[in-house]
Amino acid sequence: MGSAGLGLPWIVGPLCDVFRTECQLMFQRVDPIRQEGPLFGQRRAVVRERCDLLADSIAELDQRLGEISAERRRLARELKVERRRLWPVLSQCGRQSAADGREQLPVVRQGATFLWGRRLRAACVALLSRFGPMALSELHALLHRCHLAVAGTNPVKALADALGHEHDAGRARRIRRGVYRASGESTERWSGPARRLWPGGPAIGDVASLG
Repeated sequence: MGSAGLGLPWIVGPLCDVFRTECQLMFQRVDPIRQEGPLFGQRRAVVRERCDLLADSIAELDQRLGEISAERRRLARELKVERRRLWPVLSQCGRQSAADGREQLPVVRQGATFLWGRRLRAACVALLSRFGPMALSELHALLHRCHLAVAGTNPVKALADALGHEHDAGRARRIRRGVYRASGESTERWSGPARRLWPGGPAIGDVASLG
């Protein structure tokens, strides 16, 4: 049965013919039909020698490019190791960068306090009460600037779950997707600058001054 019977169009091009076999496209190389050029004797030998020289030059460039590429990979690996010494990775589950390329999330400072559970929720509500409505990304950045950090293997999810819990408990309000504000009761509770986030922990006034 020919291609017309199968209903398969044949694509004819200078480089390859494309034909379908069951569910796969197979590509077959087609060598063009050539003829011998009108060069003979010494003139043909000169052109052949020129072709050999060009081929040797290309091969030399390919070798140099390979050496440069290998050296670049070596330097990139070394740079990656040194950067990890400056900024060790705490979690592979981070935030996506902003669309305009600006810094979205500051690094966790040395000696930062890692929060989870009730302490994380208290710090979030206190910061919302002090600074007003914020998106989760803004709140996450403010926590880092205040020498605080979200504990866990997925800090972004942990922060979202903490605010979701506070919303259900009535201590925070979800304005729209990913944006929260403190409830009136929470704002009144955290209005005193001497109020501590947890027993023995930093006062809200101290935390706000770090931001």
